[in-house]
Amino acid sequence: MSQFSQNIKEYFNFSKGQRNGSLVLLSLLIVLLIFYFVMPTFIKPHFEQHSGFKEELLAFEASRKSTGVKQLTPFSFDPNDLPADEWLNLGLSKEQVSVILNFRNKGGKFYQKQDLKKIYSISPQEYAVLEPYIEIKKVELSDKKEDFETEIPFEPFSFDPNNLPKLDFKKLGLNEGQIRNIESYMAAGGKFLSKEDFKKIYSISAEDYEKLEAYILLPSKDSLQKPAIVHRDFNLPMVEINGADTASLQNLKGIGASYAGRIIKYRILLGGFYRKEQLLEVFGMDTARFAGFAGQVEINPELIKRKNLNTVEFKELLRHPYLEYYLVKSIFDYKSKNGKFGSVDELRKVNLIYKELYEKISPYLFVDNKK
Repeated sequence: MSQFSQNIKEYFNFSKGQRNGSLVLLSLLIVLLIFYFVMPTFIKPHFEQHSGFKEELLAFEASRKSTGVKQLTPFSFDPNDLPADEWLNLGLSKEQVSVILNFRNKGGKFYQKQDLKKIYSISPQEYAVLEPYIEIKKVELSDKKEDFETEIPFEPFSFDPNNLPKLDFKKLGLNEGQIRNIESYMAAGGKFLSKEDFKKIYSISAEDYEKLEAYILLPSKDSLQKPAIVHRDFNLPMVEINGADTASLQNLKGIGASYAGRIIKYRILLGGFYRKEQLLEVFGMDTARFAGFAGQVEINPELIKRKNLNTVEFKELLRHPYLEYYLVKSIFDYKSKNGKFGSVDELRKVNLIYKELYEKISPYLFVDNKK
């Protein structure tokens, strides 16, 4: 045997002590492996949780719910042509959708994504969620810069926006685009009932409204929600407004033949008055004139002409001043899907019928399912 082979053999040859040591190490290794895999079955790890962690987690979840953003289910959309039901599918409320459709029906356009943020009922958090999904097709921008950016000197004076000429709007510092939006709103049957209604016009910024608010000859929204405090002049006759003819209406202080005719015309459109403040909706009526005769007015609600919600025709309901096409369509879609209304109160379940609108329209409706 060569010297090299002899050296290899001696190198790999273990003494008895070395063999015993190797067996002990191998046994220990096997025991440790068994312990490693079996231990979790018998011993559960314990992690100490911070005492305030649970409270902080609950507070965080509550804050997420309070923003309402969690409820949005966005998808790609163009705000210029999205139908009402698709707005609802996005997660917006009936009132928010109604505001957007009102804006569009009065000629409003979304020229860029940020224009949706200007809709007063869309919160910044909701816009942040929707913004990546907005896809606006090309919109004609003719004279847009001239309409909305031209500076006009501010010359304030007291005014009622319901009957102000275009030239006077310019004197108030409004530009052509803003005036066109106001004219479109009124041409579509819109009416300013309170100061706050004026700031709902698209393109009237918060700064514009703040400058003009003190000069608007309309009551605040809060005062409209409460019955007006009026004082009766006992030297003047009382007039029941729902049954009066033009001659009787002219017994009201400050009401001549022209205003009497307008009151009757609007009364026919409504079906009657259920509160005095509705007279402020008559074309040309201002708060000063209304305050002069409000103490003479009486209302008999029994004379209101109500419509059967289950038998009224689409066109007939559309003629009511408080309802627009998309609202009437929503009512008829609900009836088509769910059958006849069991009560007027069921109208609350209809898409786009929000609380304030329900309170305005419900006195003019009834339900009678008798054949």
